Amino acid sequence: MQAATPAVALERADAGLQGARVPPNLLLNLSLTHAAAAAAHGGEYLPQREYAGYFDARMCYVYPYRSKDGAMLPDLRVATAYFSVLKPADALHGCGGDSFSGNFLNWASASMLDIVRYALTGGARVIDEVRKTVLQRAYLPDGASGPDFFAHADYFPRKVLRQGVAAATPFALAQVAIVSCRNRLLFGDASLPGSGSGSGSCDAPGAAGTHGVFLARVRVCDASEGPLRGDLCLAYGKQYKPVGALQRLGGRVRVGVFGHLNGPPVVSPSVSPSVNHMYGGVLRAPLAHVGRQRWLAPGFVAQDNPDAEWHPLTGVFLEHGHGGGHGGGVTAYINGLGHSNPARQGAYAGAAPLAELLYESLRYLQGRQASPVVPPATAPPAVDDGLPVVGQWSDPQTASCQRHIVVSLGDAGMAADRYVPGNLPVAGAPSMPATARVPRMPLRHPRSIRWPGPAP
Repeated sequence: MQAATPAVALERADAGLQGARVPPNLLLNLSLTHAAAAAAHGGEYLPQREYAGYFDARMCYVYPYRSKDGAMLPDLRVATAYFSVLKPADALHGCGGDSFSGNFLNWASASMLDIVRYALTGGARVIDEVRKTVLQRAYLPDGASGPDFFAHADYFPRKVLRQGVAAATPFALAQVAIVSCRNRLLFGDASLPGSGSGSGSCDAPGAAGTHGVFLARVRVCDASEGPLRGDLCLAYGKQYKPVGALQRLGGRVRVGVFGHLNGPPVVSPSVSPSVNHMYGGVLRAPLAHVGRQRWLAPGFVAQDNPDAEWHPLTGVFLEHGHGGGHGGGVTAYINGLGHSNPARQGAYAGAAPLAELLYESLRYLQGRQASPVVPPATAPPAVDDGLPVVGQWSDPQTASCQRHIVVSLGDAGMAADRYVPGNLPVAGAPSMPATARVPRMPLRHPRSIRWPGPAP
């Protein structure tokens, strides 16, 4: 009879597992243009349906008013102008006529970029204090940089609440029209002439703003909401902060971001003026640990992270993370898109060549440098609309067994891919120099790169 194999006692559960303590690399390829700031929700408002966004769909909200020229108008002062929770809503997200339904406000105001931020970082904070957090809807283009989103039929159309106005808003109207522009939310009487699409502007809304111009901001995760909103709020001691996947799951993962330049496409002087192209991807934040701990080679033992992007005790974003500003490198790019440069609010990438973006990110994972810029007139700056551009790349692989994961996310603006190996530029575009024609080269670990492919 064969003796039973004796059990082996291991001191550590991960002993013997190759690379068990080596953190994987998660590279986010964000191919986002102004189209990402388009409305997240379309169609008629259905009170029985729950809409995602910064507002808690189960709550009712109030907004401060102040006296101006003898009239009570919505407050627009940055420090005090935001929606805040008043009370719970009923089963159909109604509020009884004295406040705004959070579910309705999500339907009316949320952009697709807000949903991305909600999932990744917990939202773009405009007030970030230990005891107070205010999130702001993505800043919409106003025509100065990109199309004017004011009642734009394709990007952010005028919405009309045709029934249930008293349940969803404090307005005594049969129907209410909602128009979004910049960081504002306009309410008007839908029955008035001139309240339709294309009438007015964000500076002079006319009939579109008869019932008020509000800032699209909301206070979240205060002492009362924090314990009840586990999908968004995380406790830091006795206080709560809005968080996303980066804060919840990013502890043992190194995260980096590639994106497009925000500046307008540059016309090469050597070709026809009709050719304007912004070369693909730039490194916005190098792969690094973003949370309170890091695991470095060769031992990969946990240690405090001096480059954490948020304070480990309060959750407040820090300014000294990789890239600096807006909470550090990764959160800087995700939360800063569209409003990182006060002089160009609402400015997004003018082109989104996703294939070029993916190609550059793969070069980075290979330990190479960026491709020679094509054409030379489009050389990326060190800072682009207030966001960093990392020019010199360091090899991101810290161990031979380290896994790489690439997540590419794009919007309807994906276009203008020209300069990738094996691809010929379109007619009229500047030729790719021989130095930029890099042959296809396999990745160190090709099976660790996950590419989702086209949507079904």
